[in-house]
Amino acid sequence: MKKFGESTFNSNAAILIESGREIGISFDHDGVVAQTYDAHRLINYAKSQGKHEEIVEVLFHNYHEEGKSPADYDVLSEAAASVGLNKEKVLQFLKSEEGMQQVKDEISQALKKGIAGVPHFTINNKFDVSGGQGPKIWLEIFENISKE
Repeated sequence: MKKFGESTFNSNAAILIESGREIGISFDHDGVVAQTYDAHRLINYAKSQGKHEEIVEVLFHNYHEEGKSPADYDVLSEAAASVGLNKEKVLQFLKSEEGMQQVKDEISQALKKGIAGVPHFTINNKFDVSGGQGPKIWLEIFENISKE
């Protein structure tokens, strides 16, 4: 909320909640706010096991709909197990520093490109879209692309 101010945050949250409701997502904004380094490490680990998309879906559901912490090793390892990853191996991985430098490097690269928030989309290496944008913005982008 500090980044945008309370009124902007509340306005954006209301739009997000309504947009989510329209597609069956019940956003919970009362959950824990925590660092996501370990969640990103887990996503990279899952990618190496062919489970990238599945783990992202579970982590987003856990955080955005159930308010679970993205930094809690039990939450992360349960998420991993739910997509077929070995829970004990994931816990061992999370307790190590393995993959931390990769996450820090990814953050550094994003900041160098001017990316400071998520979600962020780069389309055709030309159009950048940050934050949860409405359909009007997407329509404008795709109209511009089609004119090229």
